[in-house]
Amino acid sequence: MNKRHYLFLLSVLGLGALAACGRSALVLRTHPGDGEVVAATGRVGVEFAVIMDEESAESSFFIEPNLEGTYFWEDNIMWFIPEVPLAPEKTYTATLEGRAASQAGRRLDQTLSWQFTIREPAIVFLSQIEGVIGFWQKQNAGSTRLSPEFEGEILSYAFDRAGNEIIYVVTNAAGGRDLWWSNRLGSSFRMLVDCGADRCTEPAWSPDAQRIAYNRAQAIPAAVNKFDPARLWTLNPVTGQTSALLQDDHELIGGPIWSPDGDKLAFYDTLVNGIRILDLVGGADSVLPSGYGIIGSWSPEGERMVFPVLQGRADGFSVSIRLASLKSKETTVIMDENAQWLDIGLPAWSPDGQWIVIAIQSAEYGLGKQLWLMNSDGSGLHLIVIDPAFSHGGYRWDPYSEKIIFQRFNLGDPDATPEVWVWSMEDEQVQSIAQNAWQPDWLP
Repeated sequence: MNKRHYLFLLSVLGLGALAACGRSALVLRTHPGDGEVVAATGRVGVEFAVIMDEESAESSFFIEPNLEGTYFWEDNIMWFIPEVPLAPEKTYTATLEGRAASQAGRRLDQTLSWQFTIREPAIVFLSQIEGVIGFWQKQNAGSTRLSPEFEGEILSYAFDRAGNEIIYVVTNAAGGRDLWWSNRLGSSFRMLVDCGADRCTEPAWSPDAQRIAYNRAQAIPAAVNKFDPARLWTLNPVTGQTSALLQDDHELIGGPIWSPDGDKLAFYDTLVNGIRILDLVGGADSVLPSGYGIIGSWSPEGERMVFPVLQGRADGFSVSIRLASLKSKETTVIMDENAQWLDIGLPAWSPDGQWIVIAIQSAEYGLGKQLWLMNSDGSGLHLIVIDPAFSHGGYRWDPYSEKIIFQRFNLGDPDATPEVWVWSMEDEQVQSIAQNAWQPDWLP
């Protein structure tokens, strides 16, 4: 059995205590613990009490059924990241054999085994019910509120890779935006960053859930509702310690978004009129000229980015979609300009790397944006969701690249509220999920 398969299953699990065949003095706990129900997109790990021989530990670990993936070490924790999401409602068995040894040559001497089960991704969204905006999970017979009751209004949210922790952007009495932390069910919560009159927005969890990047626009003293350009900040979600990440001039209007490996941060910087990519490991920054004002989308392996480009021409402007390779530094056009296209949305790469979905406003279909799908190389562009009376946006792939959740709005109805719908790859049909709801996503 491939050792990568074993590690993958371990890393998907959440934090928990080790059970099953007993506990070795070398093992403190497993992530997740025995019997836990966890996300399909999480990671699996074993936390050791001593410094281990990495090769020995990795070769002694396996999971059944087999899975492909990669692993890394964080202090004394061995982590495994699966290449694909784990199957929902399936139980996996992880095993660490007794031959695993520390650097000092001490062995486990006993085999440890534990099990975990994968939960179905949940459809979530913001919705206003009885005058209060909350974060809701779709259920068969209705919806369940997950967010705590804040004094302010929830404007947006972001959850970690495992779906266990959520950051909310909430208005405050000073006219600013604070950041609040909550567990998945909202039973435990606390203010993470008191931003006062500043506006803290667009939080984004790092893949390892150790950091959060966000935008902070500082209030201008003695001015009402006036702010300096937003700048990039980061914070520690455990301690709440926060500071500006960059000291140079930048004006952030899109992003930030982490690369899948957590080594890079990308955001749209108006001062360079493009997407700025920060290499947090190597230290070298790069810029993707765009002119469009929105961020791009990382490929699943994190080596490429797809993004829109706005170019001037004699009769106005044109829009194209380009693919940049961060390794080769080459950029290619994968969706050329079209005179019929008036506006486009953020391209979204599917988790399996095969597809890109994008919203396009075309002269042929009126004022609203419709949803289009294409292969990741730009070929095969075709409409998948079309209703000229509506504009579509806020689209997100499910972890299995089988469904797209999106919101739509009736442009012709002055009393309309946003709606949440789902499109299925299998039958290419759409299904209504919720009325008066927006910012949908899939909670792992």
